[in-house]
Amino acid sequence: MKNKISNQKETLNLINFVSQTKNIDKKIIIGFLQKSIQRIVNSQLDSDAEILLDIVDDELILSNSKKLVIDDSEEYKADSKVVDIHLSEAKEIDPNIKIGDTISDRILFEDFSRSLYSKIEQSFRIEILNWEKRRVYEKYQSMIGSIVEAKLEEDFGGKGATFLLEDGTLCYMPTKYQNPNINLNNKKYHNVTIEEVYENSKNYQVLVSNDSPNKIREILKREIPEIENGQIQIVSISRIKGERSKISFRKNPELELEIDVIGSIIGNNGERIERVCNEIGEKIDVVLYSNNILEYISNALSPAKIVSIIKKQGTNDYLVVVPNRHNTIAIGKKGINVKLAVELIRVNIDICSYSYVLENGIQINWNGNITKEELEKIDSGFVENKIANNNHHIQKRRNNNNKNNTWRHDITNNIDFSKEIEEYNSEILSYESVDYSQFNIQNESTNKSPSFEEINDKNDIDFNNIKEVEEKVNNFEIDKVNSNFKFDKEIIGDINLDDYDFSDFDDEF
Repeated sequence: MKNKISNQKETLNLINFVSQTKNIDKKIIIGFLQKSIQRIVNSQLDSDAEILLDIVDDELILSNSKKLVIDDSEEYKADSKVVDIHLSEAKEIDPNIKIGDTISDRILFEDFSRSLYSKIEQSFRIEILNWEKRRVYEKYQSMIGSIVEAKLEEDFGGKGATFLLEDGTLCYMPTKYQNPNINLNNKKYHNVTIEEVYENSKNYQVLVSNDSPNKIREILKREIPEIENGQIQIVSISRIKGERSKISFRKNPELELEIDVIGSIIGNNGERIERVCNEIGEKIDVVLYSNNILEYISNALSPAKIVSIIKKQGTNDYLVVVPNRHNTIAIGKKGINVKLAVELIRVNIDICSYSYVLENGIQINWNGNITKEELEKIDSGFVENKIANNNHHIQKRRNNNNKNNTWRHDITNNIDFSKEIEEYNSEILSYESVDYSQFNIQNESTNKSPSFEEINDKNDIDFNNIKEVEEKVNNFEIDKVNSNFKFDKEIIGDINLDDYDFSDFDDEF
């Protein structure tokens, strides 16, 4: 009897505990318990039973409004008092009652067997769990893309991590959403982005990340007031996670104001962009957007200087001519610079050195961002600006310095060309020669682009002859470099570039 009587006390304690810890109204919890008892009684004892439950003066009042009246000679079996009542007991409630009728009567918790009560308790816990899942889903589904503060619960060392949100919701950060350059254990609280929310999940309903395109946008808005107030717009973002991002910005065309876009993004001595870089764990190239596609391409390929940009007839492909010494700079280590530029602008770009263009009779439009005199100085080895110190983590620029349309975080011009070529030879497996037949050619030339086999033959390359190396690399189609690179395809700027017909841009500016 003691054990059975304690069931009511345990249940009442459970209701109070759940109400306090889960912040759920007691009436809701009682409704869940009533539903659980109803389900188990209907399935195990009597499908016609109707269970009612209420709490009065801290006492649970449980009843069945359809108890079946039975003859006094029938003995109560296990749990039968929940659904049956002897005729003599029923007449105390209604003198006119007879056998076979139904009547409303109270149920005591001690009327349940231990096994039946355990089933009710299990069903009740499932009701609470399902309610919590619905609450989490309704709350966080609308917050997808938002940045929230979360407390690190456990780091599984390269296999994800768990976090606690402010309301106690346990969420999970899978490896694919984790920035490998950020050590989670360096601090207890982290700004994370809500990425996915599941209505039903056996494990975690909420997935978060510290490496999200949405996170970059939110951080930029937080760190740069001109973005938050709408003076500057984010046009597009391209990324190689954990390594580098290119982000293009423009002045809001609907506002009549003069504003230094690049200077505002960088901040005094690079302080603003440095904070963003540190938080996302990536280097960032800040690119000035332009309605002129040629100027936009030039800005995106910085720090390489551009001699000429030639559009392929009837396509959205562009041949970009660069100084011989800037060929590798334009491509970038492992092709990162040009691939980010392609993803940013969403056009196809082929990089070609100036000397090769001359040899193949390709017309030079001189519509880049360099003059003939500057080209001669670069290819003769003259360097106007001092090479950045490799140990200097960030190249400082002040707000009032607006001479360049691209700002790069931690960039150096000290390129080891021979090392670059060795990397290309080992990683690029599917280059094809660039077909210049549809570009604007001055004279017919019988010279053909070297094949991949010719370029990949290391015995034919004198790595001490930098010019020869550059010329043999420059014919690769950069859009085919290293298929292992992955971009965030879901990253789209505030401006839908699909609305722009780049083919209508002029080829000169």
